[in-house]
Amino acid sequence: MISEDLPMHIRQTLPRIPLRPKSPVESGKASPNASVEKPVPNWPADRNYKIHYPENCDPPNPTPVMVVVHGYTHDAGVMENMTSPDGNPSNPDSLNSLADREGFVVVYHNGTPLGRFRKGRGWNGGAMAYRMAAEMSDRFAAIAVVAAGDQYAYANNTTEPERDMPLMVMHGEKDPVWPYEGGSIAFGKMCTVPGSVEKWAGWNQAELKSTELLPDVDPNDGTRV
Repeated sequence: MISEDLPMHIRQTLPRIPLRPKSPVESGKASPNASVEKPVPNWPADRNYKIHYPENCDPPNPTPVMVVVHGYTHDAGVMENMTSPDGNPSNPDSLNSLADREGFVVVYHNGTPLGRFRKGRGWNGGAMAYRMAAEMSDRFAAIAVVAAGDQYAYANNTTEPERDMPLMVMHGEKDPVWPYEGGSIAFGKMCTVPGSVEKWAGWNQAELKSTELLPDVDPNDGTRV
C-alpha cells in the first residue's frame, strides 16, 4: 500500500502493488512458489518487477513486503535465483519458500537493465537500500545491505532518516568490486564500508560493539565470518 501522506512526486514513482491478482496457483499452471512478472505503470517496459505472493496471502489484511534490490549486472530473475540454494526458487530453503512459511510478499525489481551500463553509471542495490532507508524511513521497517557502502550519503551529504533504522550489513574484506576500505576503482571513488556503518550507528545512536570471529566451519572455502 502507498501512503497518501507521501509527496505526490514520490507517490507517482511507486507501483501500486495489489495484494493478490489472479493467482497462477489457482489456475493450475504453476507451482505454489511461482512468481508473477508485472509492469510498473508509466515506466519503460524493461523496468518491471517480479512479485511472489505467499500461499496464505489474505487480501483484506495488510501483508509485509520485502523488496529485493539487485546489484550491478543483475536483474530480478538473477536475484530470485541467487536467493535460492541451488538456483531453484521452488527449493524449500529459498527466499520464496520462506515467504510462504512466514507470510510476506517478495518483490524482485529491475533497476538498470542488463546491457545499459556505461562507465560511471550502474545500479548498486546495496547503496540504493541505504538511500531508501534514509529518504523513506516511514515506508521501510529495516534494511539488509550486501556488499555496498552508503555511496549516496558520501556523495550528496544525505540527511539522516526521520527515525532509527534497524540494519544489517554484510561485506567481504577482500571484495574487489566494492573495496572494504573504499578507494578508486573503474567506476569512480567508492566510500568505505566501515565509514558507512559508523555513520548509521551515529544516526541510530547505537554503540559499535567489539568484533567476534565465528568458528571457521570450512577452512578450504577461503572465507571467514
